[in-house]
Amino acid sequence: MRKSKIILCSLLIFSIFFFKLSYFGVSPTVSGWFTNACFLLLAALLCKESKVFFDKDYLWINLSLLAFSIISIISVEANVDYIQTLSVQYRDGEYISGVTSSKNVLYTSLGLIMSAIFVEKNADAGNFRTMLRTLLFCMGILLIPVNIDAMKHVVVFDDIEGYMVGNKFTVCYLNLYFCAIYYMAHPILNHKQKQLLLLFIFMLAAVSIHTQCTTTLLGAVVLAVLAIFSSDRMKKHLSSIKIVFFTLFVCDILFFFFTPWFLQFDFVQDFIVNVLHEDLTLTGRLDIYMNIQDAFEESPWIGYGVGNSNMISRMYTGAFDAQNGLADLFIQFGALGCLTFLMIIFLLFRQIKNKYVTVYPIVVFVYAIFAISMVEIPFKHSFVFFLLMLLQKKNDNVGQLKCRTSKP
Repeated sequence: MRKSKIILCSLLIFSIFFFKLSYFGVSPTVSGWFTNACFLLLAALLCKESKVFFDKDYLWINLSLLAFSIISIISVEANVDYIQTLSVQYRDGEYISGVTSSKNVLYTSLGLIMSAIFVEKNADAGNFRTMLRTLLFCMGILLIPVNIDAMKHVVVFDDIEGYMVGNKFTVCYLNLYFCAIYYMAHPILNHKQKQLLLLFIFMLAAVSIHTQCTTTLLGAVVLAVLAIFSSDRMKKHLSSIKIVFFTLFVCDILFFFFTPWFLQFDFVQDFIVNVLHEDLTLTGRLDIYMNIQDAFEESPWIGYGVGNSNMISRMYTGAFDAQNGLADLFIQFGALGCLTFLMIIFLLFRQIKNKYVTVYPIVVFVYAIFAISMVEIPFKHSFVFFLLMLLQKKNDNVGQLKCRTSKP
């Protein structure tokens, strides 16, 4: 694929997953039209490359993405009347996200599948670097006004979208994505690159502290520790499918169902109160975790539709979301959608094999997101896009680069 085409497709992917024209005051309608146009243009540009969908190395991954997309569309379509009724009942002058249409889900699903095809077609090291550098440049340019705006003031209430890009979570996630992309572009850090990565992580931490976003501060700590202090042996272990799923189990399932038990221990209470400066209900999350389980029983197989968890959470808990990554996925996609999502993670991590040094930055990002998912809902389409980067082929120059950077 020509370099100019890679750059153009990377710009479209950036617009699909990380950018909205509404950030700069454009009406949501026009912003939506622009995003949909990016979906269609990306599909048109990659039409000839779509045969890679059936490549034996990627077939099961692509079929899982297709299944996830189909479940998303069916779930939204099956619940549209019910969600419209709730929209009228629970709006009550407060912010409630609009009802998601199956057409919007079709667009986003098309973007996700075409992004997978793009990554698969350009999995070799040279083309992959071009994509990452384009994304890094775009994200860096966007963060200049975003961070200036964020540091100028603090929005007190979490549900108010008072920042340029929305709420504090969007501000901090964009900074987290920038750190991750920079690390992905430099998997073997020399001294200067390590200093720059630490600077970017420090900026993420500063924005998180200023906007009072504790969860992304935790993500920044995980990113810094695993990126800077991991040995080769640790990198290999952390890239293991078993370790990845065990961590996901602890962060999202064990924490969700057994939090009251954990809170019985004095050292846990001390950490929450004195270190995290949270109350022992985890800002009301214990009540959310207990009440949201009733929603699981009402629509266990296909959930309530992507984008509709806001409405369902308000009905069952009074909160704006489930405050847990997998719980939120279950509300949106049900058991079938969650199983398909886990299958995507499994199939993509199975691709690592002996190239863990090359893709380790992506692994670090995944662990940071897992840590955040204990108490927030970071499992978006953008997360799946980052997972797709695990398909990067082994860089033959990594070993040589590692030798050069290890010299005193």
